[in-house]
Amino acid sequence: CGADGWKALREVIAAVPEEVPVILDAKRGDIASTALAYARAVFEELGADAVTVSPYLGGDSLQPFLADPKYGVFLLCKTSNPGAADLQMLDIGQGELLYLRLAHLASMWNEADNLGLVVGATDPVALAAVRAIAPDLWLLAPGVGAQGGNLEAAVRAGLRNDGLGIVLPISRGVARAKDPRVEAARLREAINHARQKAKEGVGAHPGLSPSLAALADDILEAGCVHFGEFTLKSGLKSPIYIDLRRLTSFPDLLARVATAYIPLLKGL
Repeated sequence: CGADGWKALREVIAAVPEEVPVILDAKRGDIASTALAYARAVFEELGADAVTVSPYLGGDSLQPFLADPKYGVFLLCKTSNPGAADLQMLDIGQGELLYLRLAHLASMWNEADNLGLVVGATDPVALAAVRAIAPDLWLLAPGVGAQGGNLEAAVRAGLRNDGLGIVLPISRGVARAKDPRVEAARLREAINHARQKAKEGVGAHPGLSPSLAALADDILEAGCVHFGEFTLKSGLKSPIYIDLRRLTSFPDLLARVATAYIPLLKGL
């Protein structure tokens, strides 16, 4: 704590190889001169490359952190703690949830391409929804390991079309392992395997993001898609019939389908 803790943190950051980016999970957030002081402390005094920030004070409070494009910011969007739903899941009108509005705003605030979002890996539905709204932003997705997040589901939901775009910080799982080096290598291999798997899924669905490709596969697996010869209400014949009523038996899948529809329906 105090000056000794500050000194120790600075020494730890300085010991990290230069090519490895340091994300400081400080959850900063204030206005005007105080925000500027926080930004200087994080980037200039401590030497971090990126920092987590609370967006609760609005866009102007982020400017000191975003001013220099060589530094990154991750806004708290849909966090992995149990109480996150108290605010982040609020319906702010027309079925739009607060965390999804933030994802939309973040895309607009990302003028220097140095803004990302924190979305817990414990909620792949939220990850997929945010990815649909903010297809280009980097996502910081804590929660794999000690908090029980599924690595493969998180990667599949949060990956961008280019196979990048998601950072999975795993702290306790590595620090408390019998051999942290071996565990870190194992996790890296598991993440890359999940990325490859997601990429192969996209190959079967050209033009779709990994999360939407996974959604298409899961809708098919749930028995919502039928092949044959069907007469539609219009009288036209179709070789495919999609019956989404079956989704009532799959609540998680229903939620994913609903969030995928949100950006499509907003302009209506």
